[in-house]
Amino acid sequence: MRNTNNSLIPHDIKTILIKVYSYENQNLYGTLKNSILGKVKHFENLTQMLSQVEQLLKASESNEAFSNHKLRLRSAMQRIEPDELISRSDGKAGTVRKEPIATFEVKVIFQQSATWQGAIIWSDRNIEQHYRSVLEMITLMNGALMAA
Repeated sequence: MRNTNNSLIPHDIKTILIKVYSYENQNLYGTLKNSILGKVKHFENLTQMLSQVEQLLKASESNEAFSNHKLRLRSAMQRIEPDELISRSDGKAGTVRKEPIATFEVKVIFQQSATWQGAIIWSDRNIEQHYRSVLEMITLMNGALMAA
């Protein structure tokens, strides 16, 4: 059975922390994490990032994810992991930093079909912007990364 009422889903389930470690040639490389995931996932480009976020949003709608939320959140809060050195699968050495160049908190308030609406917070500078589509969210991230 699918939970379709967004008001019943805890807010932090639909909040995703995105850390960008490299933005060479406007290609995103970094990690994402939320309370459903419970661990860090790596992405090597924009398409992978969007795909992984979409998977997390679908998982947040399932009853299993909803019922296990408190247990995962408690576990995640007990172990705060430092940023780890991440390695690229393409073998390029020296292009990935240990500290992220930008950190974003993406809050998805509403989703329908293939688009999301919500807010994105550039955590490094404490700037919050609302977006009405995935494309607008990407444009906001790009602007922040170009300024970083």
